[in-house]
Amino acid sequence: MKWPLNHSMLLTKEQADSSPWMTILLTFIMYIANIFVTAIVSIPFIFQFMGKENIDFTDPSASSQIQEQMSLSSSMTYVSLFLTLIMIIIALLFARWFQGRKSNSFGFTSEDFFRKYGIGILVAAVTMGLTYLINLLLGTISSQMNPEQNGMAFMLLLIGFMIQGLSEEVLLRGYMMNGIAVRWGVLAAILINSILFGLMHLANPGISWIAIVNLILAGIFFSLLFYITDNLWLTGAAHSFWNFIMGVIFGVQVSGLVLPGSILVTKAHEQHALINGAEFGFEGGLVVTVILVISCFFFLSKVKHLKPVK
Repeated sequence: MKWPLNHSMLLTKEQADSSPWMTILLTFIMYIANIFVTAIVSIPFIFQFMGKENIDFTDPSASSQIQEQMSLSSSMTYVSLFLTLIMIIIALLFARWFQGRKSNSFGFTSEDFFRKYGIGILVAAVTMGLTYLINLLLGTISSQMNPEQNGMAFMLLLIGFMIQGLSEEVLLRGYMMNGIAVRWGVLAAILINSILFGLMHLANPGISWIAIVNLILAGIFFSLLFYITDNLWLTGAAHSFWNFIMGVIFGVQVSGLVLPGSILVTKAHEQHALINGAEFGFEGGLVVTVILVISCFFFLSKVKHLKPVK
């Protein structure tokens, strides 16, 4: 079965219709450029942590010690999240300069913005809420209120994740998926960008084979959501609040990263690591696997009823 192109994909075909290999190449260039900029901005923080007396630089693991301490730094967390705005800017400019694509070919539309964004938040709240509740009922986690809650941290993380989640959707779904779909088809575009999404997290702390599988499934989940709704604001909201609810509301590691000032502090019991994801967070556990598989099958049932856009 050949899946029909949605409206933003048709706009991509009309405006660019360039080689999928060019789209993939530019995706990698943009991703590396973002890492490079982030690394430059991180230099002051690296020197700060290099000065810590508790790091033994004769130890071969010194670099990983610095990385671990940086991941626990509140200021570094905020900077990293806000810097993903660069990814959005780079993707839109590269698409415009090298392929003649406009923002509407990414699935950006102002029509019914607040309702669509709200639906995206609801999707994230339902999926992540179920993940938390099932783990809690199974006894794989325990939670308590965080005595170090911080209103400023909450707002900075809220805005930061709204940017960060959208940035990944802009690059992988709006840019890469649409660019590949016009030549190789929707299904190939979904699989390729989802695999890349999983591979992008290989360097995250606590990564495991289940986490990689789940991240690829999450890529398929967001790709199907984007394909069905054809709205990048909605998909971006779902991605952003998936991370925000997991990390800031429930106090769970987000792809291995610990966040400051969460509302709850949630402890994953080590004996149930296969279920709760342990130090990687829920995305490394089987509960998320089941929820994502069920959700993807639900979205696939909706794809069957999509009519070709004229």
